[in-house]
Amino acid sequence: MEIIHCIICGKSNSVPFITLSDRLTDNVQTFQLVKCECNFVYLNPRPDSQQISSYYQSSKYDPHNTINNDGWAKMYRFIQQVTMRWKYNKIVSIKPSGSVLDIGGGNGEFAVFMASKGWSVVLQDNISEVANSNIDKNFEFVKDLRILKDEQKFDVITLWHSLEHIHNIKYLFDSLHNLLDDSGMLMIAVPNFNAPERSFYKHNWAPYDAPRHLYHFNLDRLNALCRKNGYDIIQKYSLFQDMPYNVLLSMPNYSLLQILKASCVIAYSFLYTLCVGPNFSSSLLIVCKKSL
Repeated sequence: MEIIHCIICGKSNSVPFITLSDRLTDNVQTFQLVKCECNFVYLNPRPDSQQISSYYQSSKYDPHNTINNDGWAKMYRFIQQVTMRWKYNKIVSIKPSGSVLDIGGGNGEFAVFMASKGWSVVLQDNISEVANSNIDKNFEFVKDLRILKDEQKFDVITLWHSLEHIHNIKYLFDSLHNLLDDSGMLMIAVPNFNAPERSFYKHNWAPYDAPRHLYHFNLDRLNALCRKNGYDIIQKYSLFQDMPYNVLLSMPNYSLLQILKASCVIAYSFLYTLCVGPNFSSSLLIVCKKSL
Protein backbone atom coordinates (compact mmCIF):
# COMPACT_ATOMS: atom_id res chain seq x y z
CA MET A 1 0.00 0.00 0.00
CA GLU A 2 1.18 3.51 -0.76
CA ILE A 3 0.36 6.87 0.81
CA ILE A 4 -0.08 9.89 -1.48
CA HIS A 5 -0.71 13.62 -1.32
CA CYS A 6 -3.75 15.26 -2.89
CA ILE A 7 -3.37 15.28 -6.69
CA ILE A 8 -5.07 18.69 -6.93
CA CYS A 9 -3.55 20.89 -4.22
CA GLY A 10 -0.49 18.73 -3.48
CA LYS A 11 -1.04 18.83 0.28
CA SER A 12 -1.45 16.01 2.80
CA ASN A 13 -3.88 17.82 5.10
CA SER A 14 -6.80 15.41 4.99
CA VAL A 15 -9.27 13.83 7.39
CA PRO A 16 -10.96 10.40 7.25
CA PHE A 17 -14.13 10.50 5.17
CA ILE A 18 -15.51 6.94 4.91
CA THR A 19 -14.29 3.36 5.35
CA LEU A 20 -15.29 0.88 2.65
CA SER A 21 -14.91 -2.76 1.70
CA ASP A 22 -14.46 -4.19 -1.79
CA ARG A 23 -17.99 -4.66 -3.19
CA LEU A 24 -16.80 -7.52 -5.43
CA THR A 25 -15.47 -9.82 -2.71
CA ASP A 26 -16.27 -11.07 0.78
CA ASN A 27 -12.77 -10.18 1.91
CA VAL A 28 -12.65 -8.42 5.30
CA GLN A 29 -10.04 -5.92 4.05
CA THR A 30 -11.19 -2.31 4.30
CA PHE A 31 -10.14 0.86 2.49
CA GLN A 32 -10.10 4.45 3.70
CA LEU A 33 -11.30 7.45 1.73
CA VAL A 34 -10.00 10.78 2.98
CA LYS A 35 -11.14 14.33 2.36
CA CYS A 36 -8.49 16.97 1.66
CA GLU A 37 -8.77 20.51 2.96
CA CYS A 38 -9.41 21.50 -0.69
CA ASN A 39 -12.55 19.26 -0.53
CA PHE A 40 -11.19 16.52 -2.82
CA VAL A 41 -12.00 12.96 -1.75
CA TYR A 42 -9.58 10.14 -2.59
CA LEU A 43 -8.36 6.69 -1.50
CA ASN A 44 -5.43 6.88 0.92
CA PRO A 45 -3.55 4.63 1.48
CA ARG A 46 -4.11 2.67 -1.71
CA PRO A 47 -2.72 -0.39 -3.53
CA ASP A 48 0.24 0.64 -5.67
CA SER A 49 0.26 0.25 -9.45
CA GLN A 50 1.60 -3.30 -9.19
CA GLN A 51 -0.83 -4.48 -6.50
CA ILE A 52 -3.97 -3.03 -8.07
CA SER A 53 -4.27 -5.55 -10.92
CA SER A 54 -5.43 -8.30 -8.57
CA TYR A 55 -8.54 -6.26 -7.70
CA TYR A 56 -9.71 -6.35 -11.34
CA GLN A 57 -9.78 -10.13 -11.61
CA SER A 58 -13.30 -10.69 -10.29
CA SER A 59 -15.86 -12.10 -12.75
CA LYS A 60 -18.28 -9.57 -11.21
CA TYR A 61 -16.32 -6.63 -12.64
CA ASP A 62 -18.51 -5.72 -15.60
CA PRO A 63 -16.09 -3.58 -17.69
CA HIS A 64 -13.72 -6.56 -18.06
CA ASN A 65 -16.42 -9.21 -18.17
CA THR A 66 -16.42 -11.07 -21.50
CA ILE A 67 -17.71 -14.44 -20.27
CA ASN A 68 -20.74 -14.02 -18.03
CA ASN A 69 -24.09 -13.67 -19.74
CA ASP A 70 -26.34 -13.13 -16.74
CA GLY A 71 -28.85 -10.31 -16.36
CA TRP A 72 -26.32 -7.80 -15.07
CA ALA A 73 -23.89 -8.51 -17.92
CA LYS A 74 -26.66 -8.14 -20.51
CA MET A 75 -27.79 -4.86 -18.94
CA TYR A 76 -24.23 -3.55 -18.86
CA ARG A 77 -23.69 -4.38 -22.54
CA PHE A 78 -27.01 -2.80 -23.53
CA ILE A 79 -26.17 0.44 -21.72
CA GLN A 80 -22.67 0.28 -23.20
CA GLN A 81 -24.07 0.12 -26.76
CA VAL A 82 -26.43 3.04 -26.13
CA THR A 83 -23.63 5.04 -24.55
CA MET A 84 -21.14 4.39 -27.37
CA ARG A 85 -23.54 5.86 -29.92
CA TRP A 86 -24.15 8.84 -27.63
CA LYS A 87 -20.38 9.38 -27.24
CA TYR A 88 -19.84 9.10 -30.98
CA ASN A 89 -22.50 11.73 -31.69
CA LYS A 90 -20.89 14.11 -29.19
CA ILE A 91 -17.48 13.63 -30.79
CA VAL A 92 -18.54 14.11 -34.41
CA SER A 93 -20.53 17.21 -33.50
CA ILE A 94 -17.13 18.82 -32.84
CA LYS A 95 -14.69 16.70 -34.88
CA PRO A 96 -16.35 14.98 -37.87
CA SER A 97 -13.42 12.61 -38.44
CA GLY A 98 -9.79 12.00 -37.52
CA SER A 99 -7.73 10.05 -35.03
CA VAL A 100 -8.65 9.06 -31.48
CA LEU A 101 -6.66 7.71 -28.52
CA ASP A 102 -8.86 5.87 -26.02
CA ILE A 103 -7.05 5.68 -22.65
CA GLY A 104 -8.11 2.91 -20.29
CA GLY A 105 -10.39 1.45 -22.94
CA GLY A 106 -10.75 -1.99 -21.36
CA ASN A 107 -11.77 -4.70 -23.81
CA GLY A 108 -11.87 -2.34 -26.78
CA GLU A 109 -15.59 -2.08 -27.52
CA PHE A 110 -15.39 1.69 -28.04
CA ALA A 111 -12.22 1.34 -30.12
CA VAL A 112 -13.95 -1.19 -32.39
CA PHE A 113 -16.98 1.08 -32.71
CA MET A 114 -14.94 4.18 -33.61
CA ALA A 115 -12.80 2.27 -36.10
CA SER A 116 -15.97 0.96 -37.77
CA LYS A 117 -16.95 4.60 -38.34
CA GLY A 118 -13.72 5.30 -40.22
CA TRP A 119 -11.62 6.74 -37.42
CA SER A 120 -7.96 5.93 -36.90
CA VAL A 121 -7.94 4.46 -33.38
CA VAL A 122 -5.34 3.61 -30.74
CA LEU A 123 -6.46 1.86 -27.54
CA GLN A 124 -4.29 2.03 -24.41
CA ASP A 125 -4.96 -0.14 -21.37
CA ASN A 126 -2.37 -1.75 -19.10
CA ILE A 127 -4.74 -4.34 -17.60
CA SER A 128 -6.96 -5.35 -20.52
CA GLU A 129 -6.46 -8.71 -22.23
CA VAL A 130 -7.70 -7.33 -25.54
CA ALA A 131 -4.52 -8.52 -27.28
CA ASN A 132 -5.55 -12.12 -26.54
CA SER A 133 -9.24 -11.72 -27.38
CA ASN A 134 -11.10 -12.70 -30.52
CA ILE A 135 -12.56 -9.28 -31.30
CA ASP A 136 -11.88 -7.69 -34.68
CA LYS A 137 -8.77 -5.61 -33.91
CA ASN A 138 -9.25 -2.87 -36.46
CA PHE A 139 -7.25 -0.54 -34.21
CA GLU A 140 -3.80 -0.28 -32.65
CA PHE A 141 -3.41 -1.54 -29.08
CA VAL A 142 -0.69 -0.49 -26.62
CA LYS A 143 -0.23 -1.34 -22.96
CA ASP A 144 1.73 1.82 -22.11
CA LEU A 145 1.55 5.39 -23.41
CA ARG A 146 5.35 5.41 -23.52
CA ILE A 147 5.16 3.25 -26.63
CA LEU A 148 3.54 6.12 -28.54
CA LYS A 149 5.90 8.63 -30.13
CA ASP A 150 5.67 12.31 -29.12
CA GLU A 151 5.24 13.32 -32.77
CA GLN A 152 2.12 11.12 -33.01
CA LYS A 153 -0.76 13.55 -32.54
CA PHE A 154 -4.43 12.79 -31.97
CA ASP A 155 -7.50 14.86 -32.80
CA VAL A 156 -9.40 13.39 -29.85
CA ILE A 157 -8.26 11.72 -26.63
CA THR A 158 -10.89 10.02 -24.49
CA LEU A 159 -10.93 8.77 -20.91
CA TRP A 160 -14.26 7.01 -20.40
CA HIS A 161 -14.43 6.27 -16.68
CA SER A 162 -10.68 5.69 -16.54
CA LEU A 163 -9.28 8.86 -14.93
CA GLU A 164 -10.39 7.65 -11.48
CA HIS A 165 -8.31 4.47 -11.96
CA ILE A 166 -4.97 6.04 -12.95
CA HIS A 167 -2.16 6.14 -10.42
CA ASN A 168 0.30 8.57 -11.98
CA ILE A 169 -1.83 11.60 -12.82
CA LYS A 170 1.16 13.86 -13.52
CA TYR A 171 2.55 11.44 -16.09
CA LEU A 172 -0.90 11.12 -17.64
CA PHE A 173 -1.28 14.86 -18.22
CA ASP A 174 2.32 15.19 -19.43
CA SER A 175 1.51 12.49 -21.99
CA LEU A 176 -1.75 14.19 -22.96
CA HIS A 177 0.10 17.44 -23.60
CA ASN A 178 2.49 15.67 -25.99
CA LEU A 179 -0.07 13.48 -27.75
CA LEU A 180 -3.06 15.80 -28.20
CA ASP A 181 -3.02 18.05 -31.25
CA ASP A 182 -3.07 21.74 -30.31
CA SER A 183 -6.55 22.02 -31.85
CA GLY A 184 -7.66 18.66 -30.49
CA MET A 185 -10.12 17.91 -27.72
CA LEU A 186 -9.85 15.91 -24.52
CA MET A 187 -13.01 14.13 -23.29
CA ILE A 188 -13.20 12.88 -19.70
CA ALA A 189 -16.15 11.00 -18.18
CA VAL A 190 -16.20 10.19 -14.45
CA PRO A 191 -18.69 9.21 -11.76
CA ASN A 192 -19.91 12.39 -10.06
CA PHE A 193 -19.32 12.67 -6.32
CA ASN A 194 -22.30 15.05 -6.21
CA ALA A 195 -24.66 12.38 -7.59
CA PRO A 196 -28.02 12.60 -5.78
CA GLU A 197 -28.17 8.83 -5.28
CA ARG A 198 -24.96 8.77 -3.19
CA SER A 199 -26.83 10.09 -0.15
CA PHE A 200 -29.44 7.33 -0.46
CA TYR A 201 -26.99 4.41 -0.61
CA LYS A 202 -24.10 5.67 1.57
CA HIS A 203 -21.49 2.87 1.94
CA ASN A 204 -23.22 0.83 -0.77
CA TRP A 205 -22.95 3.53 -3.45
CA ALA A 206 -21.40 1.53 -6.31
CA PRO A 207 -19.17 4.31 -7.77
CA TYR A 208 -17.12 4.33 -4.55
CA ASP A 209 -15.79 1.00 -5.94
CA ALA A 210 -12.80 0.82 -3.58
CA PRO A 211 -9.99 0.13 -4.23
CA ARG A 212 -10.34 0.38 -8.03
CA HIS A 213 -11.58 3.99 -7.93
CA LEU A 214 -8.71 6.04 -6.53
CA TYR A 215 -10.35 9.48 -6.79
CA HIS A 216 -13.86 10.93 -6.49
CA PHE A 217 -14.50 14.02 -8.59
CA ASN A 218 -17.26 16.56 -8.73
CA LEU A 219 -17.29 19.20 -11.46
CA ASP A 220 -15.45 21.75 -9.31
CA ARG A 221 -12.56 19.41 -8.42
CA LEU A 222 -12.36 18.05 -11.97
CA ASN A 223 -12.15 21.60 -13.31
CA ALA A 224 -9.39 22.40 -10.78
CA LEU A 225 -7.38 19.34 -11.89
CA CYS A 226 -7.74 20.23 -15.57
CA ARG A 227 -6.79 23.88 -15.09
CA LYS A 228 -3.77 22.85 -13.01
CA ASN A 229 -2.61 20.74 -15.93
CA GLY A 230 -3.27 23.22 -18.72
CA TYR A 231 -6.82 22.44 -19.91
CA ASP A 232 -10.01 24.49 -20.05
CA ILE A 233 -13.47 22.92 -19.96
CA ILE A 234 -15.46 24.07 -22.98
CA GLN A 235 -18.51 21.82 -22.63
CA LYS A 236 -20.09 19.61 -19.97
CA TYR A 237 -22.81 16.97 -20.16
CA SER A 238 -24.87 14.74 -17.88
CA LEU A 239 -24.55 11.01 -18.56
CA PHE A 240 -28.17 10.13 -17.81
CA GLN A 241 -27.67 6.61 -19.13
CA ASP A 242 -25.25 5.75 -16.30
CA MET A 243 -27.64 6.59 -13.49
CA PRO A 244 -30.08 3.61 -13.50
CA TYR A 245 -27.17 1.17 -13.68
CA ASN A 246 -25.36 2.93 -10.80
CA VAL A 247 -28.50 2.85 -8.69
CA LEU A 248 -29.28 -0.82 -9.37
CA LEU A 249 -25.68 -1.79 -8.68
CA SER A 250 -25.85 0.06 -5.34
CA MET A 251 -28.83 -1.93 -4.06
CA PRO A 252 -27.87 -4.06 -1.02
CA ASN A 253 -30.47 -6.69 -2.01
CA TYR A 254 -33.37 -7.16 -4.41
CA SER A 255 -36.30 -7.23 -2.03
CA LEU A 256 -39.53 -5.54 -3.04
CA LEU A 257 -38.77 -2.68 -0.66
CA GLN A 258 -35.34 -2.11 -2.24
CA ILE A 259 -36.81 -2.26 -5.74
CA LEU A 260 -39.39 0.36 -4.82
CA LYS A 261 -36.67 2.51 -3.26
CA ALA A 262 -34.51 2.20 -6.38
CA SER A 263 -37.44 3.23 -8.59
CA CYS A 264 -37.97 6.34 -6.49
CA VAL A 265 -34.26 7.19 -6.41
CA ILE A 266 -33.98 6.82 -10.20
CA ALA A 267 -36.98 9.09 -10.76
CA TYR A 268 -35.73 11.66 -8.25
CA SER A 269 -32.16 11.65 -9.63
CA PHE A 270 -33.36 12.01 -13.21
CA LEU A 271 -35.63 14.95 -12.45
CA TYR A 272 -33.09 16.63 -10.19
CA THR A 273 -30.33 16.39 -12.80
CA LEU A 274 -32.72 17.57 -15.50
CA CYS A 275 -33.36 20.69 -13.42
CA VAL A 276 -29.84 21.53 -12.19
CA GLY A 277 -27.61 20.06 -14.91
CA PRO A 278 -24.29 18.16 -14.96
CA ASN A 279 -23.06 19.52 -11.62
CA PHE A 280 -25.33 16.97 -9.93
CA SER A 281 -25.57 14.19 -12.53
CA SER A 282 -24.79 10.57 -11.69
CA SER A 283 -21.84 10.69 -14.09
CA LEU A 284 -20.53 13.67 -16.00
CA LEU A 285 -18.63 14.27 -19.22
CA ILE A 286 -16.37 17.24 -19.81
CA VAL A 287 -14.86 18.34 -23.12
CA CYS A 288 -11.56 20.20 -22.78
CA LYS A 289 -9.07 22.06 -24.93
CA LYS A 290 -5.52 23.08 -24.19
CA SER A 291 -5.34 26.42 -22.39
CA LEU A 292 -4.11 29.32 -24.51
